[in-house]
Amino acid sequence: MHICKEPHRTSEHTGHTWVYEILQGHPIRCYEMFRMEKSIFHKLCTELVEQGLKETKGMEVQEMVAIFLNMEGTAHDARVFDHALTNANLNFPHPPPGKYYLVDAGYPTPMGYLGPYICERYHLPDFRRKSRFANDNEVFNFYHSSLRCTIERTFGVWKNRFAILRHMPKYKFETQVQIVCATMTIHSFIRRNATMDSDFIRYEEEDILLDIDYNNHNETSFDQSQVLNIVSAPEMDNVQDYI
Repeated sequence: MHICKEPHRTSEHTGHTWVYEILQGHPIRCYEMFRMEKSIFHKLCTELVEQGLKETKGMEVQEMVAIFLNMEGTAHDARVFDHALTNANLNFPHPPPGKYYLVDAGYPTPMGYLGPYICERYHLPDFRRKSRFANDNEVFNFYHSSLRCTIERTFGVWKNRFAILRHMPKYKFETQVQIVCATMTIHSFIRRNATMDSDFIRYEEEDILLDIDYNNHNETSFDQSQVLNIVSAPEMDNVQDYI
């Protein structure tokens, strides 16, 4: 039996007509397009108008919001990491004394940036297969990995909702900052107002893997052929041992 499959996400409409079509159509399509339920979308538009967003001659507020929510665009981890930590003009919020940012294995660990012990068991599935710790380093790595997974889920649900965060266009830096802030604001708005949001429900599952490579924890998420200006601080080895 031959089944002719036709794409169900096509539309000949654009602009306001396209937005109207989605809002009048199936709730699942609305969620796929705008990453939120219809009622939350309408509530967000109302809130933005109250905060000063105004329609223009050729575009209504709903269309503006819809365009922003569908923006797609690449940022490279190594370049971002190195640039953020070495460019003082960016005012990057480094961790205060006694506090630390977690980094993956393979990233440099300057002061305040805490990585796991290398050449030791690290990923949670490994600990589930054999729960007994072989040494103190594995204990540290277990809690480092657990916290890392919580952080991954927190950012994963946000990035999954907004494709532009996964593939940021080459806008000027100030524009990119505004996009990050705007998407996080909308994300938080949905969190406060949507009682049953499928993205939040999915990412609250502790066992979700979030596309982490559990087969090789020494693999960095950036091109190792690149030369970074950031170097590891020996003092962070002492911090690991102390913790």
